[in-house]
Amino acid sequence: MAVSAVLASFAGIGYHYTEHTLQISETHILSPKTINETRFEYQHTDNTQVAQNLQPQVSVSGAFTGGGSNLGNSSISLNHFDIQNYTSLALGKHFTRFGED
Repeated sequence: MAVSAVLASFAGIGYHYTEHTLQISETHILSPKTINETRFEYQHTDNTQVAQNLQPQVSVSGAFTGGGSNLGNSSISLNHFDIQNYTSLALGKHFTRFGED
């Protein structure tokens, strides 16, 4: 007979995740042989975890786990910015691109 652990439902967590992204791009023709491209990105992320019960957790190996969540509450917000600028040149039979990321 196998013994399995039982985890009470009130020991769970609530989880919320959101992400917002803004991207802007601008292309400018400087001459018939030269193009400049600029790109910008902003990204905001929120990640929240909330314990459904903050009581201490009790665990009896092989039998049961009771009490609150063993993870507790946590929250993190991240902001990410990225900008790129590239210039492209048509030189005879060659096409060259250079820039910064």
